[in-house]
Parts: sequence; C-alpha cells; structure tokens
Amino acid sequence: MAPKVVDGRKLRAQRRRAATEAKLLFAAESVICRRGFHAATIADIVDEAQVARGTFYQYFDSREAVYRRLIGDFVKLLTSSVERVTERRAPVEDVRTNLLRVLEQLFAQRELAILLFRDALTPDPVLKQLHLDLHQHMHRMVCGLLRRGAQWGILREVEVEGTAWAVIGAIKELLLRRIDELPTLQTDEPVIDGTRITPAVRQSAVDAASVLVDAFYGGLRAP
Repeated sequence: MAPKVVDGRKLRAQRRRAATEAKLLFAAESVICRRGFHAATIADIVDEAQVARGTFYQYFDSREAVYRRLIGDFVKLLTSSVERVTERRAPVEDVRTNLLRVLEQLFAQRELAILLFRDALTPDPVLKQLHLDLHQHMHRMVCGLLRRGAQWGILREVEVEGTAWAVIGAIKELLLRRIDELPTLQTDEPVIDGTRITPAVRQSAVDAASVLVDAFYGGLRAP
C-alpha cells in the first residue's frame, strides 16, 4: 500500500487557522478579564489580537460565543486535572493532590477563575448553563467523596447534599481571597513545565489545599 501523501499547503493552512484562533481566544481572555464581560466588545478583542474584524467572524459569531469557548475550555481543564480517589491508596492525600491541581489552574488563570466564581451573573442562558454545570459537577464530586469516605470509615455520616455545598462555598471563598492576595503576574516571571503556573502560584495552591483539607477532614473525620 502506497504511503499517504500529506498535503503541505493544507497542513500549513490548518496551522495558521489554529494559531489565529488561539490568538483570538487569548485576546478575548485578556480583554474580558480586564474590562469585564459586559463592557468588552468585539472591537476591543480584534484590536487586542491585531486582526481584522472580519477575521473574528470566521471563528466566532458573537462575543458570547468566544466567552462560551473560553469558559468551556477552562472547565474541561479543571475537570481533567482531577483523578478518582480510591480506598486502595491514601484517600486524604489523594484529595489534597486533586485540590492542589485544581487550585493551581485557578490561581494561574485567576481572571477566568474570577469570571467563573465572582462575576458569574450574565443574561445569556448558555453562559448561565455553563456556570451551573460547573457548580453541579463540583457538587457531584464532593458528594461522592463524602459518601465514599463514610463507606471507608474515614469520615463520619453527614447530610451529604448540604455539606457538599458548604464545602464548595468554603473553596470559593478561600479561592477568591487568595487570588486577591496573589501578586500580578509579570511577563518575565518563570513558569513551571511550560504552564502558567509560577512558583508563587504553586505555593499559594499548596497552602490553600492544606487549609481546606485540614479544616474539613478535621471536622468530618470519623471518631
């Protein structure tokens, strides 16, 4: 069988398209996070990306569409950071590790985290659904942890649904307070493994994860 011939022109066009889309998304994130969703305009985004307005519409049909993409991609990144906690390993340390991974991403992309958890009010029904889906996903995860912890004998029996929302509320409050305390990211600041995670972000995430695990495990631990 003859080897498949790669169309070089098509491949280059795909790469250019992907690069332009990434540039628009990065510009949209910068503008929306700087000005807020309601104040940001398509003109602001194309100016930031240094592309023509028509180029924007080749990729997104509205400001809401680019925001949905930003938030959707960010939520996928957060959920993919979490591994299932099992009894066979050290469950409490697994929870701490998962929290650390999620908090690192939230602190590293603090502007999007603020949009998700502080500035979630929006008239757009699709955007509202994205925010709702994230909170429901977090609630299911915490409920599962509480139930499995009780089954394994490391957590006491509690009213799972309400306790899960209390845990999520504490995570959000600590997250937003720690974000406010983080220094502004400098363009020349070193990052870890090619991510947006700096040493300061990692240390803040480590501290916050420890506070949350110690506080809730101490209160929920089985006698």
